[in-house]
Amino acid sequence: MKNKLKYYFKSTFVRYTLSYVVIMMLLLTSIMVYMYSYYQNSIYDNTEGSQTNKLASVRHQSEGYVRMLSGIANQLGMTAAREPFDYDASPAKARALISALEPHMATADFCRQIYVVLDGEDRVYSAGGSENLDDFVEDSLQYEDLSPTELKNALCTK
Repeated sequence: MKNKLKYYFKSTFVRYTLSYVVIMMLLLTSIMVYMYSYYQNSIYDNTEGSQTNKLASVRHQSEGYVRMLSGIANQLGMTAAREPFDYDASPAKARALISALEPHMATADFCRQIYVVLDGEDRVYSAGGSENLDDFVEDSLQYEDLSPTELKNALCTK
């Protein structure tokens, strides 16, 4: 068996074939390594560019929402109910403020509800009506990392 194997590897054809296969394997391996690194860099650059574009788009959209909310706040500031008032003593002012909020809910499609807390007031106004501020922070608006007292303080500070 050993002699047969020695004879087999002494053949010129087998030696040429083996050297050809080894050289081809080296060439194919080097081509594969080059293509892998080229495509990996290409995919990385493409992904980075698309994610940067998406982030810029989200930033632009968010800035548009902030401009829209600022415009709504300016418009609401021009209404008659821009100063604190007693809800029980003047329900007409409350109704005027709620009516002023209604058209903005139709145009502000990025949020479901706009809430207004007037400085010094203990009520929250929205297009759907008004609610006591304590009840609002306890029941309607809850944040995971913010207690109702902290939320109320944040809403009442300028």
